[in-house]
Amino acid sequence: MPIISSHLLSTVDGSHAAGVPVRLVKIDSAGKRATVFETRTDEGGRLVEEVDSNSCGGGAAFEISFGLAEYFASGGSQANCGNGIVSEAVIRFSMTALEARYHFPLMIAPNGYSAWWPDVE
Repeated sequence: MPIISSHLLSTVDGSHAAGVPVRLVKIDSAGKRATVFETRTDEGGRLVEEVDSNSCGGGAAFEISFGLAEYFASGGSQANCGNGIVSEAVIRFSMTALEARYHFPLMIAPNGYSAWWPDVE
């Protein structure tokens, strides 16, 4: 089974971004969207979720979204952030390796984010 993982850090105060809403959506070849999972990052700002292999394949694309506005509005960072303009960080990708780990680390702020990832493991 593929594994989706992430680690979020707040650039506002350097803290681990705990409790950030995360949603994985499958988009089939006809554009139909189906939620695969909805969860939140743990106290260390991390996420590790297995994805049923039956959800993959068939030319599907996936979107993982991180609810930044909800996190910062709820006081998720220790600093006063003001009014942020970025509501979500959204990454669209494909899962072609069914035994792989897809890791999405993010640095987040109320007005932006930075994402990077190594090769699929």
